[in-house]
Amino acid sequence: MSQSKIHNIFDKNKISISVCILAKNEEKNIKTLIESVYGFASEIIILDTGSTDKTVEIAQSYDSKIYYHPWNDDFAEARNICLSKASKPWILFLDADFVFLQESIKELIFSIELGFDLYYINCLETSGISHLLPFLFRNNLDIKFSGKIHEKIVFDTKIKTSFSNIYVLHTGFSDEKIIKEKIIRNTKIITKIKDSNENIDILEKIKLDIYEFYSISTENKLNYDILEKRINEIDRQISFLPKEKINIKRQLLESFYFFCINIIKNNVEIAKIEYLKQIILKALNLFPDSLNILYEYAEIEIYQDFYKSIKILNFILYLIDIKHETLNYYATNIKFKNRDFIIAQIVKKYYILGDYDSCKYYISKIDKLSQEIEKIVKVLNIEEKEFFNDFIDSETPLFYFRKAREYFYLNIDKKLIFETYNKSITLSKDTNDLYIELLCYADLILNFSFFYEKKDLDEIINTLKKNPLRTTFIFFSLAKYYKNNNNNDEALNFLEKALHLEIESLDFTDNLFFNIYQKDSNTKNYEYLKITEEICFLLE
Repeated sequence: MSQSKIHNIFDKNKISISVCILAKNEEKNIKTLIESVYGFASEIIILDTGSTDKTVEIAQSYDSKIYYHPWNDDFAEARNICLSKASKPWILFLDADFVFLQESIKELIFSIELGFDLYYINCLETSGISHLLPFLFRNNLDIKFSGKIHEKIVFDTKIKTSFSNIYVLHTGFSDEKIIKEKIIRNTKIITKIKDSNENIDILEKIKLDIYEFYSISTENKLNYDILEKRINEIDRQISFLPKEKINIKRQLLESFYFFCINIIKNNVEIAKIEYLKQIILKALNLFPDSLNILYEYAEIEIYQDFYKSIKILNFILYLIDIKHETLNYYATNIKFKNRDFIIAQIVKKYYILGDYDSCKYYISKIDKLSQEIEKIVKVLNIEEKEFFNDFIDSETPLFYFRKAREYFYLNIDKKLIFETYNKSITLSKDTNDLYIELLCYADLILNFSFFYEKKDLDEIINTLKKNPLRTTFIFFSLAKYYKNNNNNDEALNFLEKALHLEIESLDFTDNLFFNIYQKDSNTKNYEYLKITEEICFLLE
């Protein structure tokens, strides 16, 4: 979109914005930033805090308003001075190493027209992480910054706030020299604050410790043992925080754990898998819906349980599909919010396991195939076709019965589970496969009786009770159904029938009983123990 067209859109919508920028020795970045906002900014205000390069000269060539203020190791002070120079109804505050992404221009107009006073914008790091910054707000509402470093914004609680889909790209940590300069600057500020006699509350102290940790973790001279010690010290402080304080600093704390996980992974030659899992589980205890942490949990579980890894990935998919409110509100790696990316990870794991039917099912859900998945598609459809039936052609009751149980195990959408069972039942009737039909009914009354109206449920119960097949699982399911409906006499009746079958033959052949991947039911007396446990419970 050309700059003139952008200006026309903003003029038409009567939107006037002051873009405020702090700068010092940013000649490598300032031109790119200004050009990214030049098309819509009513005025560009730059507060220079002591540049000795061509930063000011470049900014002046774009008719920017330049102001000067000496650097006093205080970001809030500099930001507030810059804000005081803004004259337009709206302020967009950006750092000099940001780039305003052009696809966000329409979102900028949309957000301003919604009627809120302050918006959080998304800052996308080159690592893929995006986090929130309260950098778009109305002028003249006495909104100020507070804090010498990693400052927070202060405003009246009556101000209406919202979250936007506006994105800026942060490029400032792509240059090694600049990184070192920022580390020295930030460490100096943090040290001054800690050495001062100011009373710092626990949240502020943890914040300073975390940012100090970020700085020292980039120094190659520090070995992994020292970093692990610092991780444990900060983690211990966080463990004493009440829940409300954790929620206040969720973005900071969640990002800290994610950062730590990646440090441990990057030191894989000395990192301990169990320690990594310990950190992940601590983070999940605080933030059970964090896509960052859940994804890392799925990756670490590969070492112990592939199916658990798949289950975690399906939970991420569930959060994405329901558009869970935290997905855009906290620091999340942008690829973890990509539905196709998560499905692709599930496909790759099923492929390693040799479960090609599941691969085919999930591939059918991907909108755009990646190169990796295209390779798997090629293998599945061409080179190994003789080893399995195509997903669409797998029209057997057993196939859909197994898929339904798999979906249940993975905690996938209940409606999909229910529909898959019904598909198996329909095929069972068409092929006179009474065994699979009854197993489906037994599963459904055990786990999904709430889907049925009483009339339909009674019909299923009668079908199971009158059927000619005598199997432990059917009796057990009926017993559990009656127990859940507070009919203990009937529950005991069917448990006793199940128990008699088990006593008759401990080399039990109904290997589908309570078992999806045939790993929980690998002992002959598993069902026997399950039944006796229920009987003892009812007789207490």
